[in-house]
Amino acid sequence: MIKVKREKIKIVLPGEVVKVGDIKTTTEVIKLDDKLVSTLIGIPKMKRRRGERVLSVLPLKTPYIPKEGDIVIGKIVDIGVTNWLVDINSPWKAILPISEVLSKPVNVSKIELKDYLNIGDLIVARVIAFDLTRDPLLTIKESRLGKATRGLFLELSSWDWLLLKSKEKTLLRGVKKKANCNIVLGANYRVLMIGKGLEEELKALEIVRETLGRRST
Repeated sequence: MIKVKREKIKIVLPGEVVKVGDIKTTTEVIKLDDKLVSTLIGIPKMKRRRGERVLSVLPLKTPYIPKEGDIVIGKIVDIGVTNWLVDINSPWKAILPISEVLSKPVNVSKIELKDYLNIGDLIVARVIAFDLTRDPLLTIKESRLGKATRGLFLELSSWDWLLLKSKEKTLLRGVKKKANCNIVLGANYRVLMIGKGLEEELKALEIVRETLGRRST
């Protein structure tokens, strides 16, 4: 059994005072005189932007918003003529062009894209472009990216993902040592545990559950 020391994370409610003082805030925090008040249920975070402190509140339930450079775990949901459509647990479906899968140019009229990636396949990819005027663009051509030929897949709440992320180094060591598995924490609140077989992956799943403070029944 692995004993995990859980960190205390403050949760604020709508209308609750988060801080007092002259501090910059994001849109989910409003200013009432010198009081900074949360407008939602979430976790307060203080970061520095351009040398200034900025207060925000991370919602406990929030959709994944893609950012360039994010590593995500996606599922192929459709196949086009020159690309794949990928579910990345976001309001936007992502596009994976054939040029970001194959290293050499090909004649798409002479190949079947489903021979490379088919509907239902899981991939580990990186977001290489995104803005509100177009869908996210992915690549799997880099090291440690590509099709997941096996593994256990979890989709978490943003709260659970944040907890795992805060313990990432300990979690990775524990999964590698105790379960002989690799684990991918996708920025899109998904987790992929990859081992030599199902037994190892189930051990990794138990470690993840214990990290979240839950036990299998």
